[in-house]
Amino acid sequence: IKRDNLWTLIDMDSKEVSGFMYDEVGFFSGLLAKVRKGGLYGLMNKEGGLVLDNIYENIIELGDFGFKSEIKDGHYSKFGLLNKSGKELLPCEYSHIGELKNGVIYVKKYTVGGILNASTGKLIIPCEYYLIEKFSKDIFGVKNNNGVGLYGLSGNVILECKYGDIKELSEK
Repeated sequence: IKRDNLWTLIDMDSKEVSGFMYDEVGFFSGLLAKVRKGGLYGLMNKEGGLVLDNIYENIIELGDFGFKSEIKDGHYSKFGLLNKSGKELLPCEYSHIGELKNGVIYVKKYTVGGILNASTGKLIIPCEYYLIEKFSKDIFGVKNNNGVGLYGLSGNVILECKYGDIKELSEK
């Protein structure tokens, strides 16, 4: 509820659980809601406890995965990832974080990118490649200054980046 331009949460018994201190309170995504105080965002649990301090320029829900966090670095935004509990998986040091697709998320640091396993929160392909493409079901094609190569979905190098081109042969 809102009073004097500040929001609080109330429980099922209509008792305040957080006090009127927030400029904005978002909807709950699972057990957490985005809250804004002093222009910065954090995450609050249903009991009114702040599980993540208000330190982010924005927090964006990523469905079942968790949240994308944003900070400003001068004129530029840097992004990170938080799990559903608000725990930081990746610090805000990425210039781009893509959408969750088939259990992986594309991340980019300036001109090079990598692939994050969404279930573990670990980079399976390090941010060292300026081109990453899905090659087949469980294989990614990658390209750096040395050439093109292949990575498996588990993070294993299948072919080192030393080739001019790689093509998949289809079975007929």
